[in-house]
Amino acid sequence: MVEVLVVIAIITVLMSIVFASVSESRKKARDSKREADIQQVAAALQVWATANGRYPSTAEGVCQFYTSFGPGGCLQVLVTSGLLNALPQDPQNESYSGSWPNDQMYFYDNWCAAPTTPTGDQRYRLWANGERNHNGLAKNWWYNNTIGATPCTDPS
Repeated sequence: MVEVLVVIAIITVLMSIVFASVSESRKKARDSKREADIQQVAAALQVWATANGRYPSTAEGVCQFYTSFGPGGCLQVLVTSGLLNALPQDPQNESYSGSWPNDQMYFYDNWCAAPTTPTGDQRYRLWANGERNHNGLAKNWWYNNTIGATPCTDPS
């Protein structure tokens, strides 16, 4: 009986190690997809801004950071203009719960009206909430908030 209990204990320890490893691998894979998705959107944004002289803003739809990827959001213009087949969805497909650092989703906002934006310079914020730290940044990491700059002549 003691031998059976020892074998069960050993199996339990091994299973917990395997489960932790698989769980971490899944997090890493989802974060890699998030980074690739954000890079794809950033490339489409650059093309759109080059063609239109600015980044998408409230003129294209709702442009709050937690709604811009959703229906009626300002990034839908990337799909309607043919730059993307569809806006990417986070691998965990969550929706905004009211606490952005805890929601696994993508975020964009036009930062034209931000008080820290240099006069005449437009920037945007584009980020994802990852499950692991990313390049020394916390898991709710910013991809880049200074990608390109265009004249800030559009709505915020």
